Amino acid sequence: MPNRELSADCVKQLYDRHGAALLAYARSFVADVAIAEDIIQQVFVKLLQGGISMPEAPLPYLYRAVRNAALNKRRNGRYETPLDAEGPWFVHRGGDRESALALQAALAQ
Repeated sequence: MPNRELSADCVKQLYDRHGAALLAYARSFVADVAIAEDIIQQVFVKLLQGGISMPEAPLPYLYRAVRNAALNKRRNGRYETPLDAEGPWFVHRGGDRESALALQAALAQ
């Protein structure tokens, strides 16, 4: 079975036909809709960038790519911790609280 690169039109058609189902599939791995949408976008952007040999039946490839991206995101997300918007994010070693708060304000923007 030969592999091929997909044209932008083919990628668009795949997205139009299967994007919603792939999004639902991604949601089975990650709870956040925005993260699931990012995963789908990541998969389709990689297809548009080229360099990926697509099998004749692209749908199993797409589901596998979404699954792998979702599992990677979920695994990497274990190390993320939500920050308290009200509390301090940093403690300055020298006790300079103003510098720590200035850094926090700059990062928040």
